[in-house]
Amino acid sequence: MAPSTGLTCVPVRCVGATAASARWSGSVGSPAPVLAPLHDAGALVFADVASIRHAERAAAVGADGLVLLTAGAGGQTGWLNPFVFVRAVRGFFDGPIVLAGGISDGHALRAAEALGCDLAYMGTKFIATRESMADARYKQMLVEATADDILLTTAFTGLQTNMLRPSIEAAGLDPNDLPARGAIDIGKDIDIGARESRPKRWRDVWSGGHSASGVTGVLGIDELVAQTIAEYEAASARVRLV
Repeated sequence: MAPSTGLTCVPVRCVGATAASARWSGSVGSPAPVLAPLHDAGALVFADVASIRHAERAAAVGADGLVLLTAGAGGQTGWLNPFVFVRAVRGFFDGPIVLAGGISDGHALRAAEALGCDLAYMGTKFIATRESMADARYKQMLVEATADDILLTTAFTGLQTNMLRPSIEAAGLDPNDLPARGAIDIGKDIDIGARESRPKRWRDVWSGGHSASGVTGVLGIDELVAQTIAEYEAASARVRLV
């Protein structure tokens, strides 16, 4: 894992939760330094992990739950197949497991449950909601995109990152000929002419997961949740879990 000083922690809470019931999600580092103070505050700590070795280390230091970052997650991503990853981690960890990456609908949620997960993250589909603060062009790009439009590259952050190919092209970059690992320079690598007629800010190069294939329109969050529940129930009726 990355050095402990590089850990990034963010609070993840449900509406109405108290400070003591908060769940903190940590990534890019070991959760060890924050476990004691957060546990003292009554919080749970879930560690993002991208490999079996990461999962073993996070479990060993006492993480309450593990978020398995698998191939297909938007932005900084994992590389393992979720079927293999979940079953391997379940072999040594009996705490809560969250599956992240490629969760496009309620059918995928039911599949995650069958694998042995307790929860799953859906990110890309919620970007394309009316309540989302994302740029309207970003939302429309997700509607028009499929999983084939997701490019895995290290050029932007130095880490394996899933980005929307059309947004890279709109920024004046060639997705098939990106600079070396983490070497994109804002001033030099983004074409000035492209910036004048297309995206005007570096932030207009957008990430996305393989679940872009499941984004068919810009919905309200209530609509998306209701749709996901209906899909989950349909999957449950088709494949019963004992």
